[in-house]
Amino acid sequence: MSDQPESIHTPSPEFRASLEEDVVRVFHEARSMNDARRPTRRSLRMTLALAAGLLLGVGGQFAAGQVQKAREKSEQEAIIEAKRNLVAVRLELARADAALAQKRFDAGVTARTALLTAQSQLQSAEGAVARLNLDLAEVRATSASPRDELWAPLVDGRDFVKERLTIDASATQQRLRALESGADEAERGFRVGSVSTLARSEAVAGLEQARSEMNLLAQKLTLRRQFLEEHLAPEEITRRFQRVELVDQLQRAETRLRLAEERATLARKNQGAGTTSDIDLMRAQLEVAERSLERAQLARQLQQLEVVNKKP
Repeated sequence: MSDQPESIHTPSPEFRASLEEDVVRVFHEARSMNDARRPTRRSLRMTLALAAGLLLGVGGQFAAGQVQKAREKSEQEAIIEAKRNLVAVRLELARADAALAQKRFDAGVTARTALLTAQSQLQSAEGAVARLNLDLAEVRATSASPRDELWAPLVDGRDFVKERLTIDASATQQRLRALESGADEAERGFRVGSVSTLARSEAVAGLEQARSEMNLLAQKLTLRRQFLEEHLAPEEITRRFQRVELVDQLQRAETRLRLAEERATLARKNQGAGTTSDIDLMRAQLEVAERSLERAQLARQLQQLEVVNKKP
């Protein structure tokens, strides 16, 4: 008997047993799949290759790598499916809330904004499920984690990045409708004295933030199209997106600063009337300082980026 250690390229008995279990499992899963989820010729060839490696006792290193890859894929699928199960529960709750909101609206006991908000939350939950379904489909097609980069390649001719962005845009559009209705209600309430100036400003700020988010998604979709049609380098897409993102962040920071200033003004007024404490006023003033610094930093970053982009 040789004293030489067993070659690292020779499959161990434990590996052989594990591989056999994987092959049997894949075989049974393939038989149980419905027509919409039948394994491709490629996956069947891979299963046969693994089986051949097990039976012939050759190609252990290759087989080990493929099994590890399959296990990683299986783990990703399991995680996504677990998330999908949780989101499915939220979806059912959102459906119940939307149905109840519709009944109350039809009965005239709730405002249109409440109905639109419930419908927005429902679409958001539906979008979350759809997004996870896309992630699962991409994992199964690539045996790799889903990719959201604007420069990610197509997968067998399918644009998963665009599909996810489209889902997000649809949900944001529905949320915009609810926020627009809420801003209109706040404006009407302000005119009759039932809504404060700050409450109206907060409703408007929420609408502005959603519009900014919608604009960012539109910009992402445009950049994605440019990447595919113009065959741009990832570095160029990254550079363009950095500017778009900074402009969006700056606009949101300006909205937050304006709101903080209104809160501070109201706190100062209430302090004079004796309804706000010195500590509450200090908190409001601190928020103004923080928001002002945030805006200044973003403006500086945008300025620096513009300088870099102008360089040849």
